[in-house]
Amino acid sequence: MIISWIFVLIPFIGVVIYWFCSLLSLILWIILMVKAYQGEMYELPIVGEFAKEKVQ
Repeated sequence: MIISWIFVLIPFIGVVIYWFCSLLSLILWIILMVKAYQGEMYELPIVGEFAKEKVQ
């Protein structure tokens, strides 16, 4: 989200990138919520390992 906020400062293309990042974030959030509701463990490629280390 922080990166997408930085893109807003770029005149036209920044706003487009911001909305694209926001849409992707929303879709990812919905997918992860559905997986959690189903009781499925799912690890994101980049931040999954980091989060797993912090929990243990």
